[in-house]
Amino acid sequence: MTAKNAELERFVLVATVARKFDLPEELAGRLRGSTPKELEADAKALQAFVTPAAPLNLGGGLTPSDEDDGEMDPRKLARRSRRF
Repeated sequence: MTAKNAELERFVLVATVARKFDLPEELAGRLRGSTPKELEADAKALQAFVTPAAPLNLGGGLTPSDEDDGEMDPRKLARRSRRF
């Protein structure tokens, strides 16, 4: 009974860590470690191979500048854009 309980606890721990790092189920069973910290370190290493790197800036050119005063009047915006 104790062995079965330990097995189920490990299964839940591995599944939780895999979910936290968005690992597919196929890789969850390959996680190595006996503590949550060790499993998370291994999951983080595997995640680098699974998850594509996202661009640093997802603004698409719409990132507000420091000069943005929140003005939304089209005429003022047009005048301002002509100055540059």
